[in-house]
Amino acid sequence: IKLLETEPTEQSRLDELQQLKGENYFIRGLLFFHAVNAFGLPYWNEPEKNPGIPLDTTGSGRLLPRSSVKDCYERIIQDFKKAASYLPDEKIDRSFANRAAAYGMLSRVYLYMGGLPNTPNEEYNKLAITYADKVFEIQNDVIDILKGEEYKDLYLKDPKTNPEVLFAFNPANFPSDSPSYLHSYYSWSGFTDSKEEFPCPAVISKDYEKIMDKEKDLRWKYFTTPSIRHQGRYTTTKYDGGEFELFPGFVDFECPTIFIRTGEVILNRAEAYAKLGEDGKALIDLNQIRERSGLTTLSGIGGQQLKDSIFMERRRELAFEAQVFYDYTRNGIKLSREEVTTVYPDYIGHQYNEIDPLSSRRIVFLIPSEELKLNPELEQNTY
Repeated sequence: IKLLETEPTEQSRLDELQQLKGENYFIRGLLFFHAVNAFGLPYWNEPEKNPGIPLDTTGSGRLLPRSSVKDCYERIIQDFKKAASYLPDEKIDRSFANRAAAYGMLSRVYLYMGGLPNTPNEEYNKLAITYADKVFEIQNDVIDILKGEEYKDLYLKDPKTNPEVLFAFNPANFPSDSPSYLHSYYSWSGFTDSKEEFPCPAVISKDYEKIMDKEKDLRWKYFTTPSIRHQGRYTTTKYDGGEFELFPGFVDFECPTIFIRTGEVILNRAEAYAKLGEDGKALIDLNQIRERSGLTTLSGIGGQQLKDSIFMERRRELAFEAQVFYDYTRNGIKLSREEVTTVYPDYIGHQYNEIDPLSSRRIVFLIPSEELKLNPELEQNTY
């Protein structure tokens, strides 16, 4: 054991405690945010009345009823603001929370509270912009978007040195025999002797193919590949990291799980600007993402056409990152998949391929029956 040359000072102990508090506030806010979006209706739908999730913020272990969606969001905001007040903003490993990540998540949270496109909430959209700006105002860290050849390494680059990542789970930081199984659905997985011999199991939808420029868009060139198993189809390579020898003769992949990055934050700000009618500023942000992706910049558009363009750019940029579904629901936009499976003869395409957030209950998960038995205070989602 290497002995420290000097004993930790009281101030260094306090600084470490502050950072630990900030990291814990950040993780709790992140967990609450994902849970309330899974089990609660969108914020535009009477958030003060509809149930979200139980909020045990004291560790009491008591059986609690579900708090309202509004109360859940207020708690989430408090957690991220406290995280920002405790966390450092200097360059550190981005698989640990930092101030920029807290600001980035606040930009997302307020955007989710920003209302439907035709009835936007001015206050919350302004706050989404404010916190997006705060991300890029930090001076003691390198915060940017990857461009050109570097862009292809977005999911391969170590979070410690990736200027686009604000917060990610880095498999290299976990003391495990296998770095990551988190994205095995989207990529090749273990129990094979090489990456090339294992087919990617998830096929990219025809809906996504239609909105991509296969010749110019770097996102198509960098993050998709022809499917080994399904001729004429494609799979995503966003999560195909480097090979890792699980044990002799068997390999797995390693790849960071990115929860918040600057590419999203720029699009958050673009959408908030568009909902406030500040089309010129929204267009600047939109074009920043389009230009780095190899697409031509847009000009002379505004209003609904601009909102639609930003929405479509989010589909291209954030695909396979568990965000696009919530873009549909929080904006009240009908999700309609053109592709219908032929595997199951009794499959009803219209019923399962269309979800209207304005009328469908299928935009939220049901509470598991085991949880209802364990906690009689819970109420099931019935809408």
